[in-house]
Order: sequence, then structure tokens, then C-alpha cells
Amino acid sequence: MANLYNLTNQESMFYTAQCIVNGNWHLFNGNRNVALDKLKLFCGFINAKSFNSDAFLEDIYTRVQSSLMSKRLNTFKLTQFQPPFNDFGKQNFKELLTDWEGSGEVALENKFEQIFSDGWEEKKSSREVIKVIYGDGATEETAIKFSSSNVKKRINAESWFINYQCGKENEDWKKERNFMTQSSNGEKIHNIWDIRLADGTRKTFYFNASTKECVAAANVVTGGWVLNANGRGIDGAIVTFTESNGNVRYALTNKFGFYSFNNVMVGNTYTFNVAHKNYIFAPQIYPVNYEEFNLNFMANR
Repeated sequence: MANLYNLTNQESMFYTAQCIVNGNWHLFNGNRNVALDKLKLFCGFINAKSFNSDAFLEDIYTRVQSSLMSKRLNTFKLTQFQPPFNDFGKQNFKELLTDWEGSGEVALENKFEQIFSDGWEEKKSSREVIKVIYGDGATEETAIKFSSSNVKKRINAESWFINYQCGKENEDWKKERNFMTQSSNGEKIHNIWDIRLADGTRKTFYFNASTKECVAAANVVTGGWVLNANGRGIDGAIVTFTESNGNVRYALTNKFGFYSFNNVMVGNTYTFNVAHKNYIFAPQIYPVNYEEFNLNFMANR
């Protein structure tokens, strides 16, 4: 299978295996036997490396998820429709690896047939897509709140979000500290990430880790990415944001192509434009009803 997302060779191999266990056989012309043969080769690689299946499974999913987020080939929300984000495939992978390590190739084939017997599509669990409800993460007061009530998924989403915004961990940025704080009244808990970008700049992200749902503010943060035709961020683009009263606000994209506007009133529709000397963009009319970091612009040329 071609490397569709410019992943490393190892990541591409892991991505292929994750497509197989998720039932995405159209990547192999719909031939499940070809998919099964590919999976056997992959399991043989795992066995040869003597990896612990549980720890290895968690590691490869986290690694490929983060890498896909860092590519910014789609929105934060839509990237999660890729196979590596699906719990259905992950559970299948765990069962298949367990049988392979216990009894070898025949056991793997039997488990594969059992999982993908007639009607397996109906058993495919519905996925939970994590969305940013509000917050830009710049301060405790504007800590990012995710839509999920599942603690583990929220923690995973924190790493996804930083990779989506800042690039790939250990290449474009490195984690220096990750810790939790609690307000004096105990109502708010924050998970805080201190990171260092490749250029030496330090950046801090605040995530709302409270178990209680917070009340959404009337004013939210809206932002997104300005990208060229190849999906790479454009530095120095000017984004204009026109309010209903005609007032115009401006934001400049950073070196990753990201921009944002603070204190945007929800319930209104706004016009967004992008200007850059080397690119042309179509304006967008957008209703703001909640926090949104996926208002992206792709250059027409």
C-alpha cells in the first residue's frame, strides 16, 4: 500500500496494519485474504522484535495518531475518522495479537474469521470524535475543554491537539513538564503541558480536566489553519474577521499557519478573509456557535 500521508516507513507499516484490523480492506482492492497475509507479516515482525503486545499496541497507536495529527491534512475533528483512532480496530488488534502470540498463525486466522464473520459491520462500535468545546489553552481562564467525559480520551486528545497545533512531538517540539493543578475551592482541575518548540521557544497549554462540565462563556475563541495546496501551514498570512457592525479585526498566522481570535461572541455569523502576497483564498462566511479551531483556509493557487 502506498504511503499516503508521508509517514515514516515504520509508521506506514503500523498504519497499514491498523487499517486491516479496522476492516478497511478497500485499500487492498477489497481482498480480505491479501489483508490477512499483510497482517501475518506484521505480526511476525512484532514477534521477531519480542515486544510486549499490550505496551506495544498502546505505543504504536499513540505514535501514529500523533503523527497523523501533526500532518494537519484535515481538521482536528475529521482526522479522528482515520482507522488509528477507532476503538473497534484497536480491540480487534489486541485480540489478534494475543492469539498470535499464544498459538501462532492458525490461531490468528481463526480469530480473524471470528471477528469478521457475516454481519461484522453491524457490530462495529460507533466512534467518539473529540471536539474542542471552548478555550484556547493560553491561560487557566481559557483552558481547553474537550467534548468527551471519558478521562482517558481527554488525556489522549491533549497530546493530539498539541501535535495538531505545533507539529510532531520530539521533532517540532518536546515536552518539558506535564502536571495537574486544582483551584482552591476544588471546582476546577487543570492539566498543564509545558513544551519547548524546535526554535527554543517555550509554550504552555492549559486543559480543563474537571469532572464537572463547565458553563460555556458567551465569548469564545475561534481559529484555524491557513494552508497551501500541499497542506502545509503558511506563515505571515493576514486573516481578517468582520463583525456584523462592520468592525474589522486582524490576526497574523504563526510559522505553522495557525491563527486565532479571542472574545468572539457566539450566536453571530462572521466573514473571514485571508490575504498573502503569494496565495489567493476564497472568503468564508461562518456562524460561530461554540469554540472552533477548524476554520481552515486552503490556497486556491
